[in-house]
Amino acid sequence: MQLATFGRSLERKTDSLAGYRVTMIPIGDQNVALARGATHYRNIEFTGVNSDIVEGMVFAVTKDELVQADAYELTAEYERVPAGLSSGLSTWVYVNTR
Repeated sequence: MQLATFGRSLERKTDSLAGYRVTMIPIGDQNVALARGATHYRNIEFTGVNSDIVEGMVFAVTKDELVQADAYELTAEYERVPAGLSSGLSTWVYVNTR
């Protein structure tokens, strides 16, 4: 996805996000589901419970690349929202809007 969307491999590091949990979102478009070979998107949802933690990667992107990521995530009906990471960094995360 990184090479196809951004044309490069992104700089990344591990971090975690408290107050969120992993959720599975049904893919509504059958053509997208067939192309992905899956019936659901893996996503996160805000719970506000500090013991709910999602482990993952933080990617360094430019403002232009962030716009490209927004376009990529649009098909999944995600919205970009600000969030605070366990490391103290601020980031953007994509959450389900359905």
